[in-house]
Amino acid sequence: MSITETYFAMLLFVLVALIYTVSIKNIVNPLLLFILPTGVAYVLYYFYFQPFWILSQESNFIFVIGEFMFLFGYITQIVFVTCFRKKFLKKIPQANYQQIHFEKNLLVWIFFTIGMVMNIMTIIKLRQVGSGNPNFRDEFINIVSTLPSYVIYGKYISIFAVITLLYSYLLNNLKKYYIIILIFGLSLTYYTANLTQARTDILIVLMPVVILIIMLKMNRSSWFVFVKYGLLGILGIIGLYFSFLIIQIARYGATNSSFFSSENQTFQYIALPLTAFDKWMGIPNLAGVRHGFGLIEPIDKLLNLISVDQHEMFFAPLGQFNVYSYISAPFLAFGKAGVAVVLWIAGFLNKWLFEKAKNNTYYLLFYAIFEVSVALSFYSWQMMSMVNLYALIYIVLLWFSEGGAYESKFSY
Repeated sequence: MSITETYFAMLLFVLVALIYTVSIKNIVNPLLLFILPTGVAYVLYYFYFQPFWILSQESNFIFVIGEFMFLFGYITQIVFVTCFRKKFLKKIPQANYQQIHFEKNLLVWIFFTIGMVMNIMTIIKLRQVGSGNPNFRDEFINIVSTLPSYVIYGKYISIFAVITLLYSYLLNNLKKYYIIILIFGLSLTYYTANLTQARTDILIVLMPVVILIIMLKMNRSSWFVFVKYGLLGILGIIGLYFSFLIIQIARYGATNSSFFSSENQTFQYIALPLTAFDKWMGIPNLAGVRHGFGLIEPIDKLLNLISVDQHEMFFAPLGQFNVYSYISAPFLAFGKAGVAVVLWIAGFLNKWLFEKAKNNTYYLLFYAIFEVSVALSFYSWQMMSMVNLYALIYIVLLWFSEGGAYESKFSY
């Protein structure tokens, strides 16, 4: 497909996602979170990066397959539930969010405390290895495999506990000092993520909080609430951009280049995964060069642990843009057919999870974490990451610790 055809196809997908978003009055649905970032990436590429990096027609076609099949899988789930709901699900009661007092759960406070301690240790460690240096991000990439595990996982443990306490605060009218605890926990976690000068780490910390709040406020909401939080979402994106700008200045210094130019680091962050995939995977036609377990990070980790050959490959050399969007994992495993099948399944299951999350506390907590990987699909394949597995384990433990048998039946 030509870039112009692909550009208009992406705009069409974005339009469908926006119409759907307005119809359900929820701006953190999986369809929008998945389709909009890649659509924005193509818009940025079309206007700012096309003169410098030419996308092949084959890669354009693969991206269109991915976007379309996710949409198709999402629609398939809607049709499936519509056709079979009365037959199979009519006896299952409609649930609402439970006013569970997670602030009284010892497990939550253990995770919160461990997370805060790990964040403090991370700050100390990163300061020791030079986090104040302008080029620290490049240095961090080179040494990250040698750093203690708390540097990587402290922010995840923290955010699991923070969103759990936030849920309890929003639904149970807790005392005001709980908000101080939440602000402290989130601020410390954000600061830790910011030290690595990584935009993705910042998104991983902030997005679960935003998704949780909006899901609670927009569930069966009025148009006024929808518009209100839609505008707040836009303001949040603007604030996030300036947060990224601070990182850009820290890494590269102040620049006189235009805000709307190919030199904009945030624009590069969003759009260049397209060109990286094309250059290092699409054009060389590396379809099917890795086994399918590359899609599932926990299995990949296990195979690595027992020294099974995983056909590891290295693509972009040091100094080149080296993330390849969500397309990379299914393409390397199964080629274009794999992209179609995997993204159809992803669309189907994301819609299923979204419906569960609208009616159940524990699904909602998992949804707030999992959908970050969906929103970051423009950057890399993360839906089957270790972080999501850890989140699932945490929420299962939380469910058992709260005696979750009374919520064992969930509705669509």
